[in-house]
Amino acid sequence: MFALTGNEEVVLVRQYKHGVKELVLELPAGVISAEDASPQAAARRELLEETGFEASDWEALGTLNVSSAKATTRAYPFLATDAQKVAKPRPDENEQIELVLSTIPGLLDLISTGQIGDSNSIACCLLALRAMDRGV
Repeated sequence: MFALTGNEEVVLVRQYKHGVKELVLELPAGVISAEDASPQAAARRELLEETGFEASDWEALGTLNVSSAKATTRAYPFLATDAQKVAKPRPDENEQIELVLSTIPGLLDLISTGQIGDSNSIACCLLALRAMDRGV
């Protein structure tokens, strides 16, 4: 999810991803569990667990096919605004997550320089910036 604070900072996380075997900078995300009533409920839970942030306003940004040639996996991007730190992060026992805050221009620089290369994160950023009418 694209979580934006009241200070116009985007909430990012840096964590090791086994698939690419490296530290990855990306938007917070996660898996929908059986206990989640909806993709938005999962997004709210993941944002709080990974970052300690909650957001008051949520907007669904559609559905993304993660790898339409190879899998049926879907991603559900959200724009979450007025995000505020309300708790300590509670990552899973096998996760080590570093919280990173970025301005929107800084975020665009991170994408354009390849420091954010996660395709779901990049797509979500585009959709969120368009939803906020930021000229992207």
